Amino acid sequence: MAALIGLASNFLYLFTLRGQYEYDNGVYLYGAPSVGTYNLSVNDTSDSSNKFGFGAGIGFKANDAMAFELSLERVDDADLISAGVKFGF
Repeated sequence: MAALIGLASNFLYLFTLRGQYEYDNGVYLYGAPSVGTYNLSVNDTSDSSNKFGFGAGIGFKANDAMAFELSLERVDDADLISAGVKFGF
């Protein structure tokens, strides 16, 4: 018979401050340090921790309402790569 595992994330907070430099041709570079804290419970055991990270990326502002971005973020030993489209209105 398989045992059931109870997993719960009690809270997760993440704060990021982003600085950005824009060039005249629509390209921009950005950096974003971040800090987060979480509390995770598995069955009767819980763990809390603070984590620090840093992200950087490049973007292209296609027009006043749309931009494309590519970013890399490192939090502890995890590397996150993301791509996105931003819409403004």
